[in-house]
Amino acid sequence: MNKFSIIGDTSSKIAFVLDPPIYVDAYVLSANIPINVPVPEGAGVVVFSTTDDFYTNWRGTATVPTENITDGTASELNPGARYLAGINMFSIVSATAVKVTMQFYEV
Repeated sequence: MNKFSIIGDTSSKIAFVLDPPIYVDAYVLSANIPINVPVPEGAGVVVFSTTDDFYTNWRGTATVPTENITDGTASELNPGARYLAGINMFSIVSATAVKVTMQFYEV
C-alpha cells in the first residue's frame, strides 16, 4: 500500500497529488443492498471512485434516505476521500446498481 503524500510543486506551493494506488478494492452494488467494507490493515486513507451516487455510513449500516434525517445519523453521499483513524469497517449502499472502487493508502 502506498503512503498518502502531500508534495510541493516547483514553486514550493502545496499540491495534493496521489501516487498510483497499489491497493484497490472494487464492489458491485445492487440497488438498496448495503455492503460492509473492511478497512485493510495499515490503511489510513480511502479515496472513492464510482459510476453513480452511493452513500457511506462510518458508524453503522448505510441507508438511502427516503425522508428527512435530522439527528446526525444519515449516511454520507459520495465521499471523495476520508481519513480512517479508528475505523475498521464501514458500510456503502446505492439506490441503483453501481460500481465503487476504493483506493487505500497508508498515512
